[in-house]
Amino acid sequence: MQKINYLWIPLKNLGMNKKIRIFETLLVLIFLTSCQINPNKKTLPLKDSGALSVWEFKGRVAIKTSKESHIIRIIWKQNKADTMLRLYGSFGKTYAYLETHKNISTLKVDDKTYHNTDPQRLLYQVLGWNIPVKLMQTWVKGFIPQDQKSRVNSKYQNGHLKWLQFNPWTIDFDNYKNFQQYALPTKLKLIHPKFSIKFSIQSWTIGSSS
Repeated sequence: MQKINYLWIPLKNLGMNKKIRIFETLLVLIFLTSCQINPNKKTLPLKDSGALSVWEFKGRVAIKTSKESHIIRIIWKQNKADTMLRLYGSFGKTYAYLETHKNISTLKVDDKTYHNTDPQRLLYQVLGWNIPVKLMQTWVKGFIPQDQKSRVNSKYQNGHLKWLQFNPWTIDFDNYKNFQQYALPTKLKLIHPKFSIKFSIQSWTIGSSS
């Protein structure tokens, strides 16, 4: 342990103005010391190592194709390999509900239920959206899938993923914020030659499987 040398100042021999200046200096030193010491700070890896396998985010998503465009609310819950994705309107009406459990994906739209082993194929068959759900589970966290790294061009800024190209997708990460001491994306845009997806994430919850 480092030895600390204390400085004794006989305050009773000082004037009031000097006492105030010394007190203010001590407050500044205490503040700077408390800012430097943060033993609970967590640092995210630059690629998805599986450390964040249970999470949830809430926000809005804008989906634009050549034929249609939608701006809707989204809740995405991920519990390791299990997915729950709900797209709904301002008054709570659910437009689409996707759930993946034990490698079986179920999509509910307009009181009808559809099944497939591949969530991407299921969304495309029913809604016409060719969305890579499994890859997006990693992209939305600002990570690069480990098994796909060789196929990716990327750019980092301040330690965070800023831009990612995974043919035919381009992903722009516009903003990060701290949630439960993790820096996670809040604005990102996924661009495909035939359509685009834009996320505006309001909140992240880490480690909750409820």
